Amino acid sequence: MSILSSPIILMLVMFSIMYLIVIRPQKKQQKEFELMLDNLKKGDKVLTRGGIYVTIIDFVDKNKNKLLVDAGNNTKFQISKSHVSNLIDKNSKKDKKTKK
Repeated sequence: MSILSSPIILMLVMFSIMYLIVIRPQKKQQKEFELMLDNLKKGDKVLTRGGIYVTIIDFVDKNKNKLLVDAGNNTKFQISKSHVSNLIDKNSKKDKKTKK
């Protein structure tokens, strides 16, 4: 009998492959996202989950969980830090111009 013919061994091998392909990269991406949220500061440009590009003006509460943001034309509103989708990197525009 071969080792892989046992159903338990086969299930462990399949779970290990799933862990390496799906779960591990997702955990790494989640850690990077949480690090990005923790390092937000005034003046950063971010994209909200609603698709609005805003600039952080200030942090509203003591725990820095609410942000006062400006969407342009002096349109200010508050959002929860959890609604930040992405940090807009100033260097990404330069990279796009140099690639063309």
